[in-house]
Amino acid sequence: LICEKTADMPHEDLAPWRPMGITSLNAPRDRPTEDQRWRPAKGAPEVPQEKLERARRAVGDQCMNARVPGYTGFIPSAKAEDIYGRTQAAVGAGARDEQWQMDQRRAALQESLRASQQFPLPHPEERFKDPAPDPHPLGKAKAEIVRPYWVPTIPGYSGYVPGKHAENIHGGGIIHTCKMAGRAIAERTPQPEPFPAVTQQDDLPRSRLVEHFHAENQAERPERDGHATKLREHCSQQIPGYTGHVPRVAGDTIYGATARAANLVAADLIEDRIYNPENHINMVCAPQAPEPRKLRI
Repeated sequence: LICEKTADMPHEDLAPWRPMGITSLNAPRDRPTEDQRWRPAKGAPEVPQEKLERARRAVGDQCMNARVPGYTGFIPSAKAEDIYGRTQAAVGAGARDEQWQMDQRRAALQESLRASQQFPLPHPEERFKDPAPDPHPLGKAKAEIVRPYWVPTIPGYSGYVPGKHAENIHGGGIIHTCKMAGRAIAERTPQPEPFPAVTQQDDLPRSRLVEHFHAENQAERPERDGHATKLREHCSQQIPGYTGHVPRVAGDTIYGATARAANLVAADLIEDRIYNPENHINMVCAPQAPEPRKLRI
């Protein structure tokens, strides 16, 4: 039913209908233009123009990779600066701080060098007027051994000493070792003079080089005789069943004979090679064929 009092009123002047126990809601919010469930997109990071700044930022980012759970990659300055006893993220932050302090020290050093180079250098004659200071911390506590090389005579020195191992010097302190090493080097036999060069010309036979050295070897007859005698004794005195080394038995494939006969054949081959080297290869390695078969008629 409509009340007669309100029936005559215009529609615009009517109050909104409000049922009992129900409150009207506010107007809905405007529709968002971006999805609020995700973080807003970040723009591209600004890249520094200086090369040094780019390197510092790259190192810092590499250090902060330690914040990722389970990261086991490389962290600059973590091992070099002995950073331990912290969480992985704290290690990365500490490594970044160490890198920053290292850059500060390097920059201060470069600045000091640049400031020192601004002063004019003295004239070369003035620079070398005063004697140069001794670089050794103990002054004259050093031993000159060979040429410009010297060894500090400090107790406990374990560095290189020329001639110590080569001359078998031991059983003394550092001063005694240096003295004996210098003495052993000074008493070494000087190097022999080089042999005269044997020239090779086109109008001479090419075999003259071999004949030249063969003639020198033949001149040393006693040494060759002793060498041949020693090898023959070694080959001939071996008892049956000897399993050691016998020269030329395995190298020249000597087989088909008893142990003693094979050893004597090896001794003959050795002597022939010592006394007749130029024709040894032709006599020993010449083609061999069995004797012709004789048929019985």
